[in-house]
Amino acid sequence: MEWNQKNILIIGANGGIGSALAKKLFESSAIIYGTYRRTKPTEDFWDSSHLFELDFEGNLEEIQTKIQQILTSHNIDIVILAAGSAYFGNFSQMSLHDIQHTYQVDLISPIVIAQSVLKYFLEKGEGHFHIVAAIAGLLPAVKNMAVYTSSKFGLVGFVRALAMETVGTQVRVSVSCPSGVITDLPKNALGDKEGFLKIIEILKKNFESAEDVAKGILEGMGSREVLNLPTEKAKALSKRT
Repeated sequence: MEWNQKNILIIGANGGIGSALAKKLFESSAIIYGTYRRTKPTEDFWDSSHLFELDFEGNLEEIQTKIQQILTSHNIDIVILAAGSAYFGNFSQMSLHDIQHTYQVDLISPIVIAQSVLKYFLEKGEGHFHIVAAIAGLLPAVKNMAVYTSSKFGLVGFVRALAMETVGTQVRVSVSCPSGVITDLPKNALGDKEGFLKIIEILKKNFESAEDVAKGILEGMGSREVLNLPTEKAKALSKRT
């Protein structure tokens, strides 16, 4: 796919994968815009006027309005959503707040954003919306991450179904499912953070860099596939399931 001079919005630009995507797109001469939660990205390639604070835990109507304003004000061509959170721990011990938080951040807010993006692109006549989910959305089970896993399953199913609504148009939607990625997600997880970090420490030798995953995501976006497994490890995990 040609990125040169494309106006690209990265939702979750201060995360591991979001930051890596922004760097690669900037190096490919794209005009990048980004959203962040609380902490503004500090990389020197960002134009501060191209950054917008957006909290997935906020009011859903306000989230839609904010996205609509960014899209129309900057004539966005491509939107990549790379934001999310995680909860690790026994489901029976989860508070209602943590259940609601996980679903809103990992499923409801992305769906609400997708509605604004799809409407904008259909009116514009073209565009590409890509969501970065996780391999958890394809695996049969992930212990102690029942709500997180189900949110990713929902996200993958949502994009696959939504793709049917864009058939016959110049608008594309797609989703990628990376395997384990080296990011700060475990440090920011809810629930049993200490237990999560111990599991990550054991598994991290099989994790991949955010840069490699970002490269695979961008390469996959150039295909016509709705579901993208961005690396060989992600493809191998998918086959094993």
